[in-house]
Amino acid sequence: HFTSSSIDGASLHGLVTEIVRRCHVIGLYVKAVTSDMGSSNPAMWRCFGVSAGRLTPVSSSVQHPAEPAPTESRIHFLADVPHLIKNLRSAFVKHKKLLLPTSIVSMNDLPSAVVDIGHVMDVLTFQQDKTLKLAPKLTASVLEPSHFQKMNVGLAMNLFSRSVSAALRFLIEREERPVCYKTCMAYRCLQSLV
Repeated sequence: HFTSSSIDGASLHGLVTEIVRRCHVIGLYVKAVTSDMGSSNPAMWRCFGVSAGRLTPVSSSVQHPAEPAPTESRIHFLADVPHLIKNLRSAFVKHKKLLLPTSIVSMNDLPSAVVDIGHVMDVLTFQQDKTLKLAPKLTASVLEPSHFQKMNVGLAMNLFSRSVSAALRFLIEREERPVCYKTCMAYRCLQSLV
């Protein structure tokens, strides 16, 4: 279904509900709705009763619109993966430290729950004057993006890459950085969070 570039959340709510119901009639059972976070999509989420704000309890699923109420069948609402990656990078850059849940720390056998952007900055500084870079796509714009660079998924992925993870491991093993750098091996943290 095609919509105009500016559709209000209530109209989108009606369209999504109708599409989910029509899918159900022909035997397709929709389990989740995934969307980017353009302004009409969060508005549509709110129309469904989905909330995930700082001041409200998280509610990411609702009664399935194709099922007669009351039933335990739910439909889930998810942000697209690129949006989650950009948000994770923005939070990391803004707050400088992230606190991982205990379950992720123990599952990955990490020495600390704190992911510190200072460790990634150390990689950037270490490789600055080197011809061969440990993490060639890790640049200042990855850690200090401009307004438009904040929307660039590729730049965000350059932070959560295998090369950054390998560079952190190199600094631990060859340059005698503290073992807490292991927690910041961004690729592992991203795998656990997303």
